[in-house]
Amino acid sequence: MRDGRRETEMCENSSHVSRLTSHFIKNEEVVKMPVVTGIAEVNRTSLYYEMMGEGQPVVLIHGGLLDSRMWDGQFQKSARSFRVIRYDIRGHGKSALPKGKYSHVKDLESLFKFLEIESAHIIGLSLGGTIAIDFALEYPEKVSSLILVSSAPMGFRVDNQELTKETLAIYEAAKNNRD
Repeated sequence: MRDGRRETEMCENSSHVSRLTSHFIKNEEVVKMPVVTGIAEVNRTSLYYEMMGEGQPVVLIHGGLLDSRMWDGQFQKSARSFRVIRYDIRGHGKSALPKGKYSHVKDLESLFKFLEIESAHIIGLSLGGTIAIDFALEYPEKVSSLILVSSAPMGFRVDNQELTKETLAIYEAAKNNRD
């Protein structure tokens, strides 16, 4: 990287930036679409990201115990119509491990600045959705829309004993039917 900016030209043997090519069959012809990969040095950490496509930005945030590869199926298909960004949150995939206190929300806001994203559609699964919700609450002007899967705001607790009992009963029934 030069001057803290992202690069999109070919860089051999660079662990920070590379340009890959994906092939799609669209209207019976092969379309080459570049994938920009990089490391954003932000918030006293290194966040790995990938971008593909053009148009309105869509940011994909993976769930806990996963990394950005979980979006493989959606990444390339969505890039046909959008500028799609997926990244590894701190401590996951190719991003740096946490050192001291940090905020996933501040990391995402710093990534927006680094990639010069004014606003984006954000899609998050589980922990990724929690980050997206909290990001939308703190930076509503940066969020065009949210798509959340199995997510709740940070600190959300289910205090409904009946719901907990019902959930456990469903789990046990499924487990028993599996045997």
